[in-house]
Parts: sequence; C-alpha cells; structure tokens
Amino acid sequence: EAKKKYGLEGKFVAGYVGRHNEIKGYDILKEAAQKVLKQDERICFLIGGLQGNVFQPLNHERWIEAGWVNPADLFMAFDVFVLPNRMTYFDLVLLEAMSMGVPVIASRTGGNKTVQEHTDTLILYSNTADALAEEIIRFSQKTPEERDAASRKIQLEYEQNYTTMKFAQRYHKLLHQIYADYHYI
Repeated sequence: EAKKKYGLEGKFVAGYVGRHNEIKGYDILKEAAQKVLKQDERICFLIGGLQGNVFQPLNHERWIEAGWVNPADLFMAFDVFVLPNRMTYFDLVLLEAMSMGVPVIASRTGGNKTVQEHTDTLILYSNTADALAEEIIRFSQKTPEERDAASRKIQLEYEQNYTTMKFAQRYHKLLHQIYADYHYI
C-alpha cells in the first residue's frame, strides 16, 4: 500500500528522511543516487523531509520528494533506509527505521558506528558517494528472503536494545552506578 501511494509498486525503494543539508549528507545521497539510477532501473529513491534553500532535489523520475510527511508512512515503503550523515552523535531517525524493521545503510560515523558495534545489524559504508552507491546496489540484489532476514534482525535488535524501556533501564543503572561511585547510596 505504501509503495502504491507513491507509484513505486514493483520497485526497490531506497529511502531517506531528514533535513536536506550537508551535515545530514543529503548531497552525498544525491550524488550516490545519480550513480545508482544510471545502473539499475529497478531502484527508486523516496525522500522525506523539508527541502531547504541550499540543495535542490535531484531531477529524475525515480527520485521522489515526498516533503514533510509522517515518517512512518514513508518507512513502510522503504526496502532500505539510507543514513548518509557526515557527523552524528546518535540520530533518532536511525531508531525509527530500526523500530519498523527497515534495514539501514549508514555512514561510518558517530552513533552509527556505536550501534553497529553493539548490534551488527547496520550496513556501514566508507563515507563516499561511490561507496554508498555500491552498498545500495549490493543490498538491492539480495534475494527477498535475505532482505526479510535483515529486516527481522534489525527489528529484533531494536526491541532487545533500543526501546524506551531499554533506554530507561540503562539510565537507571547508570544513575545508580554514579551514586554508588560517589557513595551517595
């Protein structure tokens, strides 16, 4: 249904949700997409978020700018979520993608590296448009069963490690450790 809404039935959809700026890697995504779109007619890009004044959208029929919409609506249409940020501590949109079981291709930076070290569920690329394009194409060539397995694995990791309850438990434990370290307990 989600793919139908955007006219993407039968296509492999690489998605992005976020600000359209340099820090978030929107320019890297555009450059990678140009390479991917030339190589594989099955692949489309569905983009969510506000279009700023700095970057114009890619002018291609398989690059769809949905604008500012409910990200959950877009995630349901994605076969893979692309997180090309240049710099991040911990990007909450990563958790949104994981919570919906959407496999993630992310830049090898900040919190993305930490999540990958902990869960081994992300596909990290070496922060260039060429490397990102290669990973998108590589993932699109996986069988439906392999993609489904990646989806189940990332959603399970979210449920085991990144729900609000899991975060609260870790914060609670950390606070108790701080109190214990400074003899307040």
